[in-house]
Amino acid sequence: MTPGPRSSAFGGSQRTEARTACSVAAPHNAAVGQPLPAILSVLSALALRTEILRRYGLREPVGCVLLARSLNDSYLVATGAGRFVLRVYRAGWRTDAEVGYEVALLRHLAARGVRAIAPVPTRDGSLVWTAPAPEGPRQAVLFTYADGARPADPFPGRAFGLALAELHAALDDFAPAVARPALDWRRVVEEPIAAVRGFLDRPDVVGYLAAVARSLRPRLAELEAGGLDVGPCHGDPHGFNAHRAPDGSLTVIDFDACGPAWRAHDLAVFRLWQRWHRKPESIWLDFIEGYAQRRRLGAADLAAVPLLVAVRQVALLGMATGNADVFGNRWWLDDAFFDARAKGLADWLAGQVDGETVAGVAWTCPPAPTRL
Repeated sequence: MTPGPRSSAFGGSQRTEARTACSVAAPHNAAVGQPLPAILSVLSALALRTEILRRYGLREPVGCVLLARSLNDSYLVATGAGRFVLRVYRAGWRTDAEVGYEVALLRHLAARGVRAIAPVPTRDGSLVWTAPAPEGPRQAVLFTYADGARPADPFPGRAFGLALAELHAALDDFAPAVARPALDWRRVVEEPIAAVRGFLDRPDVVGYLAAVARSLRPRLAELEAGGLDVGPCHGDPHGFNAHRAPDGSLTVIDFDACGPAWRAHDLAVFRLWQRWHRKPESIWLDFIEGYAQRRRLGAADLAAVPLLVAVRQVALLGMATGNADVFGNRWWLDDAFFDARAKGLADWLAGQVDGETVAGVAWTCPPAPTRL
């Protein structure tokens, strides 16, 4: 589409002066010829292999290759005794206490016999170490490798629901020595909307998100008063965050987003994943049956899921806009993207939340700009 009056070379109505969290860096005043500051470097797998050999008592031969890049970087570590995954956290993404909470939670799950990845101690017993990088220190943790691969279709919804219920049940008595911020209303709604507002010059989109928030908050508060299940959660249990072994067993992976939250939030994450990936409705029903097989699902928790699916959509918009300099996604965060996301949110609310138009305001996609 040829950019129109509302568009910019940065993709639709992005604020060209916007500064995401990763954009804010100290001014570069070094002499000519000195390296420029980095936002997110790619650490050498060969150099990390040297660190791994020095820090861990792994059976040789040991190999290390970059596996995936996202908010954090993951490296596949192959050894004579099996495979592991080294996660190198983005500088400033998590505090030391937050990473400490995550590894403590995983050790707790391991002690309860829950199938999940587990942190591997170094020779001196440490679970977290620091990798120096051009942009600053980055925490690093070596995790066990989850056997198998992403579940293939037909997706094992019942087994996934059962695995999540077992995880929640095992975490009921988790008492960490360090705290982690809760996935509360501020974290999953207010901060994401602020990120979108700072990124996008679209008062219609931002206003609609704010109207949705105003309508959902009292409904969620009423359910909280009715007894929502709250406790440590995975935070991001979509269908790709598990591996299925040849024997059919599931191992849950990627606990980067874990923390205290409404347990229904975890269910809503899976629900949105099932919808967005166009999995059959039976997958969701199987998931709920599997969860209820191990853990009671209260009426308030079930009623909260549609609301939290809407909340999740808002949170993901904040994730995309607030980390645009990491994802390198400005080219597709255009007006069409935000129009589609707002319409998708409106369609979900109209069909799932009492059939009402949230806040009395229906989302209307603005006309396409006149071509030049």
